[in-house]
Amino acid sequence: MKTKIFFLSIFSLFLLVSFVAAAPCTVTGYQSCSQQTNNFHDTNSFAKVWYNLKDLSSDGYPANGYAVKKLFFDYGSEGDDLHIVEDVNSWDDVDCDEYGITLNSGQDFLIASDNGQYPIASSGEYNKRIALVSYDYDESSGWWSCVYTGYGWVGTSYLNYKIVQCEANSDCSGGQICNKAGDWKSWSCVTPECNVGQTKCEGTNSFSCSNDKWVNNGATVGQCTVQCTDSTQCGAPDESEPFCSTSGNVVKTVTTKVCSSYACSGTPQETAVETCQYGCDSGICKGKPAFNYWWIILGSLAVVVIIGIIYFVKRKK
Repeated sequence: MKTKIFFLSIFSLFLLVSFVAAAPCTVTGYQSCSQQTNNFHDTNSFAKVWYNLKDLSSDGYPANGYAVKKLFFDYGSEGDDLHIVEDVNSWDDVDCDEYGITLNSGQDFLIASDNGQYPIASSGEYNKRIALVSYDYDESSGWWSCVYTGYGWVGTSYLNYKIVQCEANSDCSGGQICNKAGDWKSWSCVTPECNVGQTKCEGTNSFSCSNDKWVNNGATVGQCTVQCTDSTQCGAPDESEPFCSTSGNVVKTVTTKVCSSYACSGTPQETAVETCQYGCDSGICKGKPAFNYWWIILGSLAVVVIIGIIYFVKRKK
């Protein structure tokens, strides 16, 4: 903020008395305000300017170094003229005379309206020194005075904003979101492909929602009927309980599983467990039969009986 006064008597160049005052300045609903009064002899010049720096975001104000769609002054003023000055090296380069604002650096643009909106930028990056300056002139009884007051960015102070299409989802409408992927120049409102937490299958490919877009995760175990992507994920071979083969030995079936077309499968194969000398029963080899003495006794008795019968027959003859 800068204020400056200038006065001159058109009748005399003797020492004169001038009263310049800068009073506290506030305007309801505006962020910045500056005013200045110059009372010289019978003259009274008064300049005042106020503004908001705004954009087209949901709350109307640029933030975090970004302005949405457009950057502009929402301003008002009191005085004879309102000016935009750009690229001024110092407030000391700003002055006034009976004809208006004078500059030793930068550019001066007269604004026709005392209040309204002044567009600053609408695309790309804006990095510039810019200020609003109000000027007022008064003359009375051969005396005149001028005064100006300004507010903005001059010297080493720069108004620096990146103008983007959106900075938050609230800057978009119709259910769209602000896609901030990539460089800020490409930020834009887009319709989301999906919502956070959503998943879907396309064949054996699993998709998840990331940054409001579908991401193809490919074949994922446990998703989209995918049991495996590698045979090591199929687990240990399946083995049956031992049983008796047709040849009388103990065998079992072993199924070694392999991953094929994202599913675990295998062909059972008979594997020998034990060769049985005396046969197999219920999956167990039979032991050696025990010696049965009753057969010897019965055999001996049979022999004795036969011999006895033969002897008896021979004697009868």
